[in-house]
Amino acid sequence: MEFKRACTLDCFDLCTYVAKVDENKVVSIKPDKNHPYTKGFMCSKGMKHLDRLYDKNRLKTPLLKVDGKFKEISFEEAVNIFAHKITKYTSQYGSTSILRYSESGDSSVMKSIAWEHFFNYLGGITTSKGGTCWAAGMEAQKCDFGGALGHSLEDLLNSNAVILWGRNPANTSVHLMKAVLDAQKNGATIITIDPISTETAKKSDYHIKPKPGSDDALAIGIIKKLLFKDKLDYQYIDKYSHKGTEFIDYIKSIDMKIIYDRTGLSEETFDFLADIYINSPCATYIGYGMQKYNNGGNSVRLIDALCFLSKNIGVEGAGANYANRIYPLLLNLDPFKSEKYKKNEREFFVNEFADFIKAQVEEPVKMAIISTANPMSQFADVLKSHQAFISIDFTVTFDMFMTDTANLSDLVIPCSNTLETEDLIYSSMNSPYLNYNPKVVEPDNILMDEFEFIKAVSKLIGIDFPDIPKKDYIKAVIEPVKSQGITLESLKNDYVNLQASSVPYKDLIFQTPSTKYEFYSERAKAWGYPMAILQCDMKLPKYPYRLLTPHRKDSLFSQHLFDYEGIPLVYMSEKIAKEKDLDNEDTVIVKNDKGSIEAKVRVQGEDEVVYIYTGYHQKHGNPNILTSSESSDIGGQVSYHETFVDIEMKK
Repeated sequence: MEFKRACTLDCFDLCTYVAKVDENKVVSIKPDKNHPYTKGFMCSKGMKHLDRLYDKNRLKTPLLKVDGKFKEISFEEAVNIFAHKITKYTSQYGSTSILRYSESGDSSVMKSIAWEHFFNYLGGITTSKGGTCWAAGMEAQKCDFGGALGHSLEDLLNSNAVILWGRNPANTSVHLMKAVLDAQKNGATIITIDPISTETAKKSDYHIKPKPGSDDALAIGIIKKLLFKDKLDYQYIDKYSHKGTEFIDYIKSIDMKIIYDRTGLSEETFDFLADIYINSPCATYIGYGMQKYNNGGNSVRLIDALCFLSKNIGVEGAGANYANRIYPLLLNLDPFKSEKYKKNEREFFVNEFADFIKAQVEEPVKMAIISTANPMSQFADVLKSHQAFISIDFTVTFDMFMTDTANLSDLVIPCSNTLETEDLIYSSMNSPYLNYNPKVVEPDNILMDEFEFIKAVSKLIGIDFPDIPKKDYIKAVIEPVKSQGITLESLKNDYVNLQASSVPYKDLIFQTPSTKYEFYSERAKAWGYPMAILQCDMKLPKYPYRLLTPHRKDSLFSQHLFDYEGIPLVYMSEKIAKEKDLDNEDTVIVKNDKGSIEAKVRVQGEDEVVYIYTGYHQKHGNPNILTSSESSDIGGQVSYHETFVDIEMKK
């Protein structure tokens, strides 16, 4: 028997595949050759769902830590302990004594909203804001456009040029990469802007290498060149933007010498890029790494401004493509109105987790619940977070494996694999398709689906979480699109595209308060930057080398590295290797005042930076031991790339 499903990983592409089942065992998964987005191919990360399903290291039963060691308990015991702890802490300290942290380790709807609704019914708890992924850029586009919408991949065939600004789809979005290469064959010029020589850069027609963190200056420099070339349409700017003239006056005030110094790029490079934008349509794809600096939000806002001023918004083959958040506009993500039960709430910025936990003396966090995330691997300055996490009275992690977070927890509850559970899947990053995932196999061992766990706890503690089958919950979520002919049956049988138009903002009417593109934004003002600016307060680093932690091709974060043996690779240029008298395969210490890790040298990099791919576990030497826990200018994005290190030979 075969089942059509979608990948649940936190990815741009949301690939669909066909799972073949024989006698309650998945014997193969293959990319769906008929799907209009997947088109019969998917990356190795998606193909590894089958490996993870039958991995020998999967957790089989709940584990309770007693005297520092885990012991197996039943799911019934786990439910009772969980319910008892929640009741105890909420009655003594209030509902905000409960903290929940989640990310997108599984992008299934029910794994996300079911927990959110449960905690609403509980009365409201402590949750995070900001983020480890895309927070600065997302907030930037909300300020500028009122939201983040992207063009269809097919629209790239209308592009004269494609600029991949800090984006590496060869590693992170294989279907975008295929569309980019198709556009290239169709005559489009492909340009990668990245301080690192990525696989995407190698396949591009041009590779522009600015200094790390200078994207704001680069965007301003190109806009200034548009001014010098008299290519701005002031009638268009006045009609469709808010305070565009004031923004242009600000741009005029900036000296190009500052721009050249900040970016390390020549005047010819700026002229070249300005001409690319002038000869539109030019599609700009903005990556998430380039907003992981202290100036990340303003950098994205300035790239947005460049796209708007060059008339590359609302036209075919163009766009400031950062994400594609269609589903919140169409689905009912709180169908049973749990929000009305939320009387209390408290938030903390992700980068301030450790300090937040320590500071809450009068209203302490007593219980932390982690799902679809591995924060004790992903948080910056992670050892500091470890100390804060273990100081919490009782910590619970839901996961398939003994992650770094699970290992530090008091109660670990194994969760179902995506192939073992029914759910609804969408992406807000690129793919516009809505997918229904049927349950295809029963677990080999007796596992309790998280949705059933939530219902069982709800009954014990007496809250009003809906006691209905998961399928009925899913139907309630998709009820608003029923009028468009989208039902559970159509999701099972058809490919459902939620994107009404391949080109957002065609009418140049935006979702902002003014309905115009907002150079000046009240929303951004709340962050201290009503208008995007060049940030000039660049502090001198204590250590000589900037450390970047980009995404690898074979794993998003830590999911696929459990069997990896050894230590991380640190990539560096011949120049840095020569400065430190290092060769390939030398074992070195990478260090700063947060800690140190061992790594093996790989001489393959850029003069400006060293880099270590993200995703390593504590046992390997996690680069997040070293990373900066500072925050971006807007959005609360963790500024991972404001990390500086020194390197020395291991003695």
